[in-house]
Parts: sequence; C-alpha cells; structure tokens
Amino acid sequence: MPRMLDRVDRRSESQRLRHVRDELDLTQRQLAELFGVAASAIAQWESGQHTIPGPVLRLLELYEREMGLGEQTVTKRLPFEATTRTARVAAASVLWLVFFGALQESEGNPLLRQVREASLRRVTRMLGELKGLAMKLGQMISYADVIMTERERAVLSMLQTDTKPMSAAAVCQVFVQELGKTPRQLFATWSADPIATASIGQVHEARLADGRSVAVKVQYPRIVQALEIDLGHAARFDRALALFFRGQQHPIILDELRARILEECDYTLEASNQGEAARAFAARSDIRIAGVIPELSSRRILTSELLAGAPLLSFVKTASASARERAALALLDFYFQGLFLHRFFHTDPAPTNFLFTDEHVCFLDFGRIKRFSQRFVDQLKQMLRAILSRDRDGVRAMLIDMGAVPDPHTYDFDYAYRALLHVHRPFLGEGAFAYTAEHLRKMWHVFIYANPNRSRINITPDMVFLNQFYFGVTAMLVRLGARVDYRARLLDLLYGPDEQRPAPFTDAEQRALLEFG
Repeated sequence: MPRMLDRVDRRSESQRLRHVRDELDLTQRQLAELFGVAASAIAQWESGQHTIPGPVLRLLELYEREMGLGEQTVTKRLPFEATTRTARVAAASVLWLVFFGALQESEGNPLLRQVREASLRRVTRMLGELKGLAMKLGQMISYADVIMTERERAVLSMLQTDTKPMSAAAVCQVFVQELGKTPRQLFATWSADPIATASIGQVHEARLADGRSVAVKVQYPRIVQALEIDLGHAARFDRALALFFRGQQHPIILDELRARILEECDYTLEASNQGEAARAFAARSDIRIAGVIPELSSRRILTSELLAGAPLLSFVKTASASARERAALALLDFYFQGLFLHRFFHTDPAPTNFLFTDEHVCFLDFGRIKRFSQRFVDQLKQMLRAILSRDRDGVRAMLIDMGAVPDPHTYDFDYAYRALLHVHRPFLGEGAFAYTAEHLRKMWHVFIYANPNRSRINITPDMVFLNQFYFGVTAMLVRLGARVDYRARLLDLLYGPDEQRPAPFTDAEQRALLEFG
C-alpha cells in the first residue's frame, strides 16, 4: 500500500509540474534553467521516475499560487487550449485580465512577471490564428504595449503581425459576389499579396485606370457569422469584466462592444464615416483622410485613395522635435474636435491606423466610430470645465448626472476628483507637457489598481470607449515622444470667446498631483 500511495503522489506531482511548465510555455530545459536544476531532473520528475524534492515543490507551489492553479485543476483543459467559439471568447477574456495584470508594478516580483509573459504568449498565439471576436478584443487593448516590458511588447505585437491572409481564390470570390468581377478585371494593376491583415479583413494595393493608387480592404468570408456566434457566447467576457467593475450594470459594456464590432463589418457604413471625417477636416493640411472610390466599394469591399506616409515607429526614428509636435497637435485636434465639434470618436487609436510625414498625419480605418448625443457632449464639457476650475462639487454633480455613480453614499468622490485631475494633467498648467510612459503608467495606476471606486462605478454606453480616448490617444503621444502645449486649444473648445477661463494650475499644485495614488 505505501508503494502504491507513493506512485500516486509522484503522478500527482508530475502532473502539477507539467501543468506549470505548460502554463509558462517552456521546454524542459528552459524550466530547468528557471528552477536551477538539471534538465534530466525535470524529465524524471515529470515521468514520475523520481520524487520531486521539497525545495522544488515549494517553488512549484509559488508558481501555482501566482497563476491561480491548484491540484484540482491539473487535468482540466484550459479555455484557450480548446477550439470552440465559446473558448475563444474565454481566451479573449483571459487576455483582458492579463492586460490588467500586466500593468501592475511588478519589478520586485520576477515570478509574477514570468507568469504574465507566459500567459501573454499562449493567449496571443491563439488569438493570432483567429479572425473573429477574440482577436478583435485583443487588438483593442494592444495600445498599452508602451508601458509593458520589452518581452511583453513583443508578445502582444503578434496580434498585429501573425494573422494568416486569405488565399487569392477567396479574395476573388468576395469580389465576384460583391462587384460581379475579379480584382484583375476591375483594376489596372492588382497586388495579390496583402499589404496589411487584421481581424475582420485584409488590405491590398491596386492601381486605377487613371493611374491613381488605391488601398482595397477585403472582408474575410463568413466573418460576420463567426462574430455573431462569438458574441452570442460573450457572457464570459462580460463576467470577466465584472471582476473589475462590480458595480457595473449588465450587459451595457457587452452590448456596446457588440454594436460597434458589428458596425465595423459594414464597409458601406465605414465609407460614410470616412467621408464625413474627411469633410469635417477638409480645411486642415496637417490631417489627411483618404477619399473613398464608391463605384469600387460595397458592404464587404472598401476602395480608398492610397495615402503615403511612414508607420509610427519609422517616423519617430527620424522625425525632428517640431515634426513630432505637429503630429501630436494633429492627433489631439482630430480627437478633441471630433468629439466636441462633430460628436464622433474614432475608437481605434492603434499605431497601425496612422501614417506620418513631417507635415501631416494620415488617419486610417473608420469602421469603428462612436457617435455621441449632444447631451453627453455637453455633460463631458461641463465635467472638463469643473476639473480645470478646481470645482470638486461640480465634478461630483456631473459624475452623478452622467450615471456613473450607482450609490453616492459609497462612492469616494474625493478620490475620483483627484484621479480626474491626474488624467487631465497635460491641460492643467501653462507650457508644453511631456507625454511619457511614466505618466501613462500612473494614469492606469490611479484608475485601475489604487482606485477604490473600481467596484462602485457604472460605465454607461457613452463611456465604454472613453478609455480609448484618454488612454489610447495618450499612448500614441507617448510613442511619439510628444512635448506639446494643448491647454489653450482645449479651452477654446470648452469656453465661448467672452467667457472667463480658469487660471492655470501652479507648479506646486501639479507637484501635489504626482504624490497622489
């Protein structure tokens, strides 16, 4: 009997060890290096030939604790190892949870950092093979890579680089179904290899008979049906968010995501959005939006003028400080004026949706546009005016009026006021503000990790994508290494020409904000 029990214990320990190694996405040799033992020892422990020594078991327990594993989960198949659509949505939820964890200050916890990176590798690799909801959700948070470690950034970049393109035959089939002809019949020249791939479609370069170069976005076959099925199972994602926002009314976030994601599949709507944005900023030489070629566009095909420019990383390497400042002002004007003057928001401020020159910024991909009511825009203006005016009572009143506070008796309004001041630091004082990763990291800290209101707030439909507005645009400015003074331009949007404007925050007031959180 003792010998049989010993074999059972070894089998259990070996399963636990293999489970941890799988979760860390490591080979036996790599795990041996991590544990400081011989590779042969890992092989013997996993096969059950030898008992795992006490010190290694204690180390194993530490990893299990960090990853939320236990002996009861050893034989359970993890959601992101399955192939069902429900599991794909679960995988997207995991990535969002990893995203929240990845932004924690963990420099003093190398074990947690290793667990984070392994989780990112596994989930992201799976998402990179999908063209549906899971990958879309993963891409929606990818802008946060500027405050991740180098290794985490490389892993997360797989979402934008590891997608598999459609075959030439599949592309032709979409064209015949939509426009009645093949690409080579419609264009003077056609490049069969896509210049970009994404979660819903891929982009090809072509040339018209009149010599104009165009970008042609082609939607993946059956992607709408796949997304609708995924969205039908997306309650898992809604429950994952509930871990962070326990005061949230359901399914507001899920419904808003569903609406915006399905709208993104309608290229006729995107063409309309793109045309509206182009007209809104037609007078701006520093903001470029491609014109649509309507006769070569449909619900699943979008043909636009091909804009010239460099990707963000290439631009930053060679651009002067003045060129980067012009780009930053163009980005801020596009988003703030779009919101306050035209009541629309481009909800996907990912680096892949912009091209840069020394003189202008090209804005791409208008599939996911959020339109706001005049009432919400007015509320947001009042909120910003209260923040800039040091009006605590005004901030409190607007948070309640906007529906963000389910229970005023339990909500920490003082913390919310100081957190909002911190997020708006670039506009509080006079002079240029330097957008740094540390500033963005502090924004996440005060709004996510240290925020006592995280479980007490209710995110309304209009607020769902505001995180992209503040955190996504800020991340773009961090990547640019921007140093820009935008306060006067923002005040012009918030106040009439004859209205009295608030005094700028002093250096002492701004230093006090840095000590907050």
